[in-house]
Amino acid sequence: WHKCRAHGLRLASVHSALDDVKLMVALAQEDITQRGPWWIAGTDLGKPGSFVWITGNKRIDGRAGYTNFAAGQPNNLSGAEHCLVAGGAGSTQWNNVDCGSKSRYICELDTCDC
Repeated sequence: WHKCRAHGLRLASVHSALDDVKLMVALAQEDITQRGPWWIAGTDLGKPGSFVWITGNKRIDGRAGYTNFAAGQPNNLSGAEHCLVAGGAGSTQWNNVDCGSKSRYICELDTCDC
């Protein structure tokens, strides 16, 4: 997220099916879905199993809002997967991975009027 902030942006969060479609369209423009996965702004650091968006601390679960986890995810493999990535292989589905993993990142403009 530091690289996004360095450009005046923030890591992308996906709060709705419409956000997910926008993400898919953006990734498809350059066929960059094949270069994923891509960091997005979800994490469960501090409370394993309870994912939130770092851009507002909003919960990520099917009861409280939109999710797009791939089948079997999040799985917290080896107890070390606390950050979310999206994409790869033509999909925008999410997977939890080790926060120290190397990946590209998706940034968005903060349009909040707060």
